[in-house]
Amino acid sequence: MKGADMVVLVLDAKRRICVHVEKIIKRLQRDNIASIAVINKMDLLDEGELATFAERVQLLHKFDRVFTVSSLYGTGVRDLIDYLQESACDGPWLYPEEYRTDATLEFFAAEITREKLYLALRQELPYSLSVVTEQIEEKGDSIIIKQVIYVMKESQKTIVVGADAALIKSVSTAARYELSAMLNKKVHLYLFVKVRKFWQDHLEECVGYS
Repeated sequence: MKGADMVVLVLDAKRRICVHVEKIIKRLQRDNIASIAVINKMDLLDEGELATFAERVQLLHKFDRVFTVSSLYGTGVRDLIDYLQESACDGPWLYPEEYRTDATLEFFAAEITREKLYLALRQELPYSLSVVTEQIEEKGDSIIIKQVIYVMKESQKTIVVGADAALIKSVSTAARYELSAMLNKKVHLYLFVKVRKFWQDHLEECVGYS
């Protein structure tokens, strides 16, 4: 986070403030970084519940602003964008104009698989898993991609794999299809599920994680 002009912390209004969020807040306090909180899914709470949640967020940390939005319906998003534009610092372009992203292929591949996992799991493990692309290798007209899905508990591994490995197979099929379309090549995707209790503490070791 050091070197950032501002940190935007996005919170799910329907989920409790977990230990991972508390860790982020401690870093904000330690490094004294400008920050705002964005509470998403405001459409799922009534006014009283939303106000209570926002108060809890403000008690955790003195955010510069707390926004409530619904990304599904677009409510509050315009105010957030306006605030970010007004708060943006002038500076030189960091990349040439033609650059669309500085993200690696490993990162994009991991993002695609993680998206398919979230869709399949229906938010059962929103903050408890990560996908790391360990290998991308071209072989003739096809590409071999090997990824590791890290979870924090054995019980979570069971959920991700699914009965008779049905869930992980469906995730692999969906991710492979999208990767093939993106790369315009046949993709062989190999997914491995591993338990690593504190995987968040080892992300700096990974190249293509999501």
